[in-house]
Formats: sequence, structure tokens, C-alpha cells
Amino acid sequence: MTIYLSCRPQEKVSIADKINATVDCSNFLFNFICFYLFCRIVFFGKVFVQMYAFFKIKCDICIIQLMKMNYKKFVIMAAAVLAAVSLPSCKKDKDGNTTSYAEFSGTLKFNVPSFVGKGESLTVTPRGLEKESVNVGYYWTASPLYEKKDTTKTHDDPASATGAYKLNIKDTLCTVTLTCNAFAKGYYTKTYSSYITIVDPAFGQSLTKDGVSEEDLNITDARDGKKYYYRKIGNRDWFLRNVAYGEKGESFLGCPVMDDVIGRYYTWNDAQTVCPSGWRVPSDSDWLDLAAAGGYAGEKADESYIGIAGALMVDAYFNSEKMWEYWPAVKITNKTGFCAIPSGYGNLASENVFTGGMEYAVYWSSESYDDYGVYRMINMNKPDFMREGINKDNFLASVRCVRDAE
Repeated sequence: MTIYLSCRPQEKVSIADKINATVDCSNFLFNFICFYLFCRIVFFGKVFVQMYAFFKIKCDICIIQLMKMNYKKFVIMAAAVLAAVSLPSCKKDKDGNTTSYAEFSGTLKFNVPSFVGKGESLTVTPRGLEKESVNVGYYWTASPLYEKKDTTKTHDDPASATGAYKLNIKDTLCTVTLTCNAFAKGYYTKTYSSYITIVDPAFGQSLTKDGVSEEDLNITDARDGKKYYYRKIGNRDWFLRNVAYGEKGESFLGCPVMDDVIGRYYTWNDAQTVCPSGWRVPSDSDWLDLAAAGGYAGEKADESYIGIAGALMVDAYFNSEKMWEYWPAVKITNKTGFCAIPSGYGNLASENVFTGGMEYAVYWSSESYDDYGVYRMINMNKPDFMREGINKDNFLASVRCVRDAE
């Protein structure tokens, strides 16, 4: 039996030559893969490209031979190659000795609030790594506040040291990337990051361009001293910001610093009790009066109000970032002066309690039926002011208080 290795018909190869050629090609392919990986690590740019191109020519020829191999032999060889290139990474020390590195057991993590007030300080402690046979050190960065590494524990420190990091919050209103790195001799470094947004709840600081002026009328809640601005819209006086009464309800993502920025979130039952004296949770007739002030011509109160959402929405900013995303179907005018912002909603029955921030504005109504409370909702990509019902006990929404105009 005669085997042709190339397009030259006169060149005949015996069975012995075939075996030798196959072995040579197998060895070459293995060497080529190793060489390829080596070049990718050591060389860059033109040098690597030239060397790779040269060796690829011969590799193409060898691949033709490998295609003629017994399938079982090919699989065995391929497994050997994969095993070789999958070996643990090694590194040579200063004496030229090769050292293998281990992985930490467990998951490095730490807990921080999503939002903090400017000027505050946090003490953050790393955790999650299982007890190792070596001492573990930690260093931190807090970008963009502190770019320089801050080592809170070295591998030479006592094992009792926690590696805790104290973060002093500056007055810069931004989002900080806090990163912890765990290290030890003979181990790969393990990294974990989390994000903290710095907030200033004072008027006109984190929340800007929200349509509210310090010249607007205001009241002070006798229960906690909080100030609420209001405005006459149609035949009613309306709060211009969401209620933030702290004795009930939930803070956004568990961060009280956000209460005076976007308000708190309440179940339907709690919502009925959070308005200051003389004020109430809006009814369907109150919402209809508000919509009419924005140009809505419908007369039925207990339905969704079509095409009126933009007249309720205000193009506000949080820490200099636009809150409502632009959608062609919605034209934001705040014609009514209601100043709706996308504070989202919550669900106590969900693992992730809060959602919809920067997407929805959701407000409780005083109406209910069976186990359902009625709420009004603005969706960033729809022009309608929707009316829906949902479970009274689990759903969390904002509250805007109203009263008959004086």
C-alpha cells in the first residue's frame, strides 16, 4: 500500500515512513503548541507574529498527517497535549528555582453600604477565606479617593490581626470602587471589589434639577422636624418630594442617607399613616385632578391615564447623572410641577428587595380591594400614568401626600 504525503505523485512513502512521519508531526505539533503559548507570554508584536507565521507553515502540513491517524491515537495524543498545557502555573524565583502557587480556599468578601454620606468613615473587615496553613495579608485601594495601596496586614503580622481597613469618606460626590487583595507566600492573590456612592442629602446637592425650589411653600413635620416643599397643582396642594418619615418603612438598599434624597418605601398599610397631620395619601379623585392639570381630558378616576406621564416627570440628576433615561415615546415636561423622579420600588418577599431605580416612579393610593393595594406608576419608556393593584403586605412604594388647596 502506497501513501502520498504531498501533491507530488512521484514521492512514495512506506508504512514505516508513515509511522515515523506521524510521530514526527505529533511531536512537532506538541512542541508548536508549547512554543505558541511561550511566545504569547514572552514576546509581543512583530517578533511573535514572524515566529508564529514560520512555524504555522509546518504545522499545517502536520495537521494533514494527523487527520490520517487512527482516531483513538489522535484522542490520546490530544489529551496528552491538553494535560500538558493545563498544568498549574509556575514561576521561577531569584535563584532560578521553579515554584508552584496554590489557590486560597473560600471566597474573599466584605460588607459595605451602597450609599454613605460625605464626611463619614467606615471600618471594613475582610472575611470569607478559610483557615490556611499560612498567614494571610491584605491591602486595599479606594479609587478614585485613594489610589495608593494601603496594606492593613502583612503575612508576617500575627494571625489575630483582622486586616480591617478604615475608609474616610471625602466630600467628593462620586462612586468609589473599594478593592481588597489577599496575599500570602506561595499563593495567588485573591481580589474582591464593591462599590460605595457618596451622597450629600442637603438641598440641591446630590439631587439637582428636580424642579423644587427653596422658594416653594413648605411645612415642617412636627413628628421628626423634616421639611417638605409643596405646590398647588390643580385644586390640590401636593408634596414635591417623597415622604421620608423614619418610624415606618424602609430605606433604599438599607441606607438611611438616601431618605432625604428619594424618600422611604412603605407597604400599603404603613403608607396610610405616614403623612403629616392635615395631609393624606392620594385617592383616585386626587390623582385625576393632578392629571387634569397636565392636560388629561379623561373623566374616569379609577383607570390608567393615557399619555400624561411626561407632564408629571422632571429631568432630575443624581450626583450629576441623569435619572430618567431618554425614550422617544416619553416627552418629559413636568408641566404639572409634580416633579416625579425614578426612585423605583421594593418587594419584601424578594431576595433583592429594591429594584427599578432610575426606571420607575411608584406611588401608593388610598384605594384597596381584598388583599391588594392600589398604586400609580410611571415607567421610563411609556407615556402613561398606570393604575395597578398588588399585595398590601410585601410591596414597597413611595408616598406623595396631598390635601385640598387652601
